[in-house]
Amino acid sequence: MWDDLVAATKAVVDTSTLLHEVFDYRRRTFDKYPACTISPADTVDPLFADTSRNQRTYVIAITVYQERLDQGDSNAERILRQIADDLITKFDADPYLGNTIAGRGYAKPIPGAFIAPPDNGEYPDTIALQIFLECVVIQ
Repeated sequence: MWDDLVAATKAVVDTSTLLHEVFDYRRRTFDKYPACTISPADTVDPLFADTSRNQRTYVIAITVYQERLDQGDSNAERILRQIADDLITKFDADPYLGNTIAGRGYAKPIPGAFIAPPDNGEYPDTIALQIFLECVVIQ
């Protein structure tokens, strides 16, 4: 299910004209900005499994990176806010990720957090934004 959900999430994100690079795996270096990675979230969801209804909740992290040294902090953050609005609108319009979970679940975007230096670790030249996509699926 993870592969199907990540692929369907990437298909939606790929429709954004605001992103220059989109990857369905984690990476930290990019050729062009803004860039995006899509992967299972680093969260432990105590509600992942509801065995009585055979329901699973998958959380996918969509992380958008923007270079900030040339753009400036305020412009870099503005770019990320525009992308966040664009992606949330796209997922609101496609709660079934195409036909991936149609008839057996839904996907809901959840705005995450801005990740700025020094929290951005060894990459102080970028600022990032995370959006979480909560996918509830009846198996």
